[in-house]
Amino acid sequence: MFECLGSQYDKQGNLRNWWEDEDKERFKNATQCFIDQYDNYIYPQLKGKPNFKQNAKKSVGEIAADNAGIKLSYYAYRKEVDKLGREEKMLPGLGLSPDQLFFVTFAQIWCSKETEAVLIYWLLNFQHPLSNYRILSTLWNFPEFSQTFNCSLGSPMNPERKCSLFGD
Repeated sequence: MFECLGSQYDKQGNLRNWWEDEDKERFKNATQCFIDQYDNYIYPQLKGKPNFKQNAKKSVGEIAADNAGIKLSYYAYRKEVDKLGREEKMLPGLGLSPDQLFFVTFAQIWCSKETEAVLIYWLLNFQHPLSNYRILSTLWNFPEFSQTFNCSLGSPMNPERKCSLFGD
């Protein structure tokens, strides 16, 4: 979990706190937003088993990395489009703009279906969020996704409260 543990090591890899107190506090506040968000997720497949939830504190480094990663990837993609000086052509037959296709491709990477046993095993043993919330929350925290798909504010894919590491 470089995202959280990386702050404990300097550029030579030595165990040393190199963050300013103000930066550490901002990071803590930003990641708390993700923890609060993920702690409220319910897995319908586990109805009647309320003890099986995402441990957001355990997963926060991965959650932060997913949310920052989609933004950085999208901004890099848009920078390349700007450098090209024109939008990419749409793929025939899909009816998706290149920006929409970017987000669909992101979602496809994590698309999966788990049995109840796999869900429980995953929740008990892994730091990564389960795929469905890894996709959904990463996208609904990113305003450019909502703009690209014209999701109205307050809709499921464009909640009013969004979490961000970058304070935007």
